[in-house]
Amino acid sequence: MSAIKRKIIVLITMIALLIFPTWSYAALMGVMGWDSSHSGTAYGTFGYNYVMAAPNVDSMHVSSIYVRSGNTHMCEAGWFASSDDIPKFFNAWMINGIYSERIWENAPKDSNHRYQVENTIGTNWWKIYIDGVNKFTVNMNGWTHGDSVGTSERNLTTDTNYSHFWSMKYKNSSGTFNSWQTGSQYYDNDPGYKYSKTSNTEFYVVQG
Repeated sequence: MSAIKRKIIVLITMIALLIFPTWSYAALMGVMGWDSSHSGTAYGTFGYNYVMAAPNVDSMHVSSIYVRSGNTHMCEAGWFASSDDIPKFFNAWMINGIYSERIWENAPKDSNHRYQVENTIGTNWWKIYIDGVNKFTVNMNGWTHGDSVGTSERNLTTDTNYSHFWSMKYKNSSGTFNSWQTGSQYYDNDPGYKYSKTSNTEFYVVQG
């Protein structure tokens, strides 16, 4: 990737941090689903997502699950692809509006993976898992719960924003993961893609 292209992507990311209400790797356009039955009461999110066989990306695509609260806190795990079309796993978090992230190994194309973020009940600590492996643990300074969300995002209209989420669960205050009860659209500012519900625990982001 050229230095100019890297600078453009960084600039787009900085703009996205200001206008998109997820901070999910800070893409500009997104479609989000959530469990509306547990607004603000999820202590974790679990779900599966498909890594595309041939992601068509000029700038960035992100698919992830997370817990978020207002515009100040979130904890996230998923995968992204940039202009090299090589998917990578990542996790991210936000504390009092300050965004941080870790990028991990390549995510195999045309494969399914499970993601989990969760508060350790009774503490400020959050754990992030990818395929059952605890990739990261972070102290969230008093934040423990929020909305359980899955999101698919992109920067440009030439980027794909297809995504598939299933077996979505939230963690309750007793520390138990339960299936989403009322899966529904949370947010959509992508003119080319839409939320498509299969069941309360499964949804696609598709063109339309």
